[in-house]
Amino acid sequence: MKINTYYLFFVALLALALNACKKQEILHDTPPNIVNLTLNGISTKNLEFVFRDEVIARWDITGGKRDLSVMLDLAGDTDGEIQVREMGSTDILTTRTITTSPFEQNLSIYYDNGEIYSDMVFYNVKGYVQSGDLEFVVDDKVLAEVSFAVDMRLDILLNEGENKELQVRVKGETEPRMTIPIDVNQTGGDIRFFFDGTEMIEDLPELTPPSDPANMAINAQFNPIWPGSLPPTFSGDAEVDLVFFVRSSATNNSGTVTNPGIRITVPTDGTFVAFELPPLPDDQSVYTFDIYRKGTDITPYSNFAQEALFPPELSKGRYGSMDLKNGHNDSRRYFEAGSSQLLLLTVGSSTKVAPVPRARFVYGTVNQNLAQYFQ
Repeated sequence: MKINTYYLFFVALLALALNACKKQEILHDTPPNIVNLTLNGISTKNLEFVFRDEVIARWDITGGKRDLSVMLDLAGDTDGEIQVREMGSTDILTTRTITTSPFEQNLSIYYDNGEIYSDMVFYNVKGYVQSGDLEFVVDDKVLAEVSFAVDMRLDILLNEGENKELQVRVKGETEPRMTIPIDVNQTGGDIRFFFDGTEMIEDLPELTPPSDPANMAINAQFNPIWPGSLPPTFSGDAEVDLVFFVRSSATNNSGTVTNPGIRITVPTDGTFVAFELPPLPDDQSVYTFDIYRKGTDITPYSNFAQEALFPPELSKGRYGSMDLKNGHNDSRRYFEAGSSQLLLLTVGSSTKVAPVPRARFVYGTVNQNLAQYFQ
């Protein structure tokens, strides 16, 4: 009887010990370890993101649906592994490691037609192509083809430690008109240019308001090449002076001309120069300008066609006007207070047949106003 009593007592103690062990195991279960994973980047194909053999996110590029973030439990792991593959395929494109901390984490994927990249830089491109077509090229691959007004974002994919070169070429040519080194450690930047069909002008100025809101701010480039056939000879000076006049009528050779004493020196190599013009006296007045050799009152042009019949004279405000219109469909505008204009200036002329003496008047004119493309 005593043996049975001791036996039952031993069984009871064993049962209590086993129950205690079970409770201890529950107390030591692995706690959850949640991270919030943000997915960013670009892809030309539909993608799936797989964690522990389960699809946790999809980028449906063709359908326009894209998961941007997902919550993951990394309980029991020191690190987690995300596999990326194309939808409908079991082939793994790349594998990325997710750590147990911090809570907020990012996964960037840049996938372009079969190739995975680790980084991307982008450029905000603004420009104007006056003639022809331009191509933006990296590694002989055309990323974009542009003409006329250009306003776009250009994404360029790179791998870690890789440096490339962005070339801007005329379509059909292999020699670049503009070259921009691409550094993977930089985020990109702004590209501003003007191409007239022959010359490329880089780093166009930012358009900023005038210092006095009553004035008009101008960034101007002067092209000394005479338009049309039978051009006269240009002096070849590196700089010329633009001398401004105010005429009381928009009509050529009519109205009173005054000289406000504004003389602006501009390079002849295509460099832009910034200056401001004060308000005109009334709505009927216009600005005109002559082109002088720097520091003189002499025209930089000579050897005109029919020069003996029509000897050259300075206009002195009688001909031409500084018209700010943008294209043929725009109305004529001669002054806009508080505005900022981006002007391509050149030379023009008018001949006086009668009354004698005959003359050819040389003056400056606005070839194009690009302000609307670079605001």
